[in-house]
Amino acid sequence: VVAAALAGWALAAGPAGGASMPSCSVTRGPENGRLGADCPQEPHNLSSGSSCQALCDDGYDLQGVMVCDNGNLRLPVCIPAGCNVSEALELVDNVADLGSCPEQLESGEECEPLCGPNYDASGNFSCLLGNLTTMECTSHWMPVPCPAGFEFEDGMDALNVHNRSVASAVCTPCPSAEYKPEVGPGPCKKCPAGANSNIGSHFLADCSCNATFFAQFEAETFALESCVPCPNNSQVVSGSGTSLEDCTCQTGFMREPKDDSLSLLVCRPPYNCNLTAFFNYANLTGPQQHQLKMGTCAAYEAGQFVPSGKNCHLLCDTGTGPQLGTDIFGAVDLELMCE
Repeated sequence: VVAAALAGWALAAGPAGGASMPSCSVTRGPENGRLGADCPQEPHNLSSGSSCQALCDDGYDLQGVMVCDNGNLRLPVCIPAGCNVSEALELVDNVADLGSCPEQLESGEECEPLCGPNYDASGNFSCLLGNLTTMECTSHWMPVPCPAGFEFEDGMDALNVHNRSVASAVCTPCPSAEYKPEVGPGPCKKCPAGANSNIGSHFLADCSCNATFFAQFEAETFALESCVPCPNNSQVVSGSGTSLEDCTCQTGFMREPKDDSLSLLVCRPPYNCNLTAFFNYANLTGPQQHQLKMGTCAAYEAGQFVPSGKNCHLLCDTGTGPQLGTDIFGAVDLELMCE
């Protein structure tokens, strides 16, 4: 019995034969943390000299390990996680360098990176528990308020010239066939196809259809809607035409159909008239040719053609006169007209 009791005492005292080292009760992890999987479960006792790994909540970094030292439990610390500013700079446009920022920003702190030329920082970088809030570098370029009828040089607008300084931005008049009613940095607007305008025009009303077009207007606002082309070789003679009836053939071209009461279809080039063919048709080269003189038509005899739009007169021999009522000549003066 004594031996058994001594043996039990030796087991409790440990292999060295001295007093046993007190263990540590492990019931919780560090503040803002918890026990890891390798920490003792029921019973929550960690033997002296042993350690286990604690875990931190999101947004905190672990420093140290959980150690039992002769009954004293030393806990690790979960500290607020910082933010890597250097990596974040690569994701922000138009940033020049770190500025006042360290490469690693501690939680709860702010800093301001340095923006590139012509850009200003809109806010700061701030770090909270490992989450970095970034800022933007915005252009401090101010749009030039070009007056009505003017736009940026080369037609650039505010989106394309944000890297240009105010001093270098030049306003130029809207080119012909364009207009701009408002004051601001926007581009000029184009007149409808087939319309023109003076340089520096302000309004759509300044656009008018070219001479070879007639205009169509919007029903409610009466604004110019489109320009419709006249038939080939025709144009509006005066003012602004509004229908096909306002189109007339240009000088030197013949209307088809000839009847003005019918809509114009085409303006054709003039055709010369063949005198020889006419004489053959009129049977003026037969036995009675001696009764006919060329008169003013002699001027065209060599070429055998009367130009379109020209006329000439034939003459009868002495003692003879034109036959009235024939289908060859429409008048007693024997006029030939080339149409």
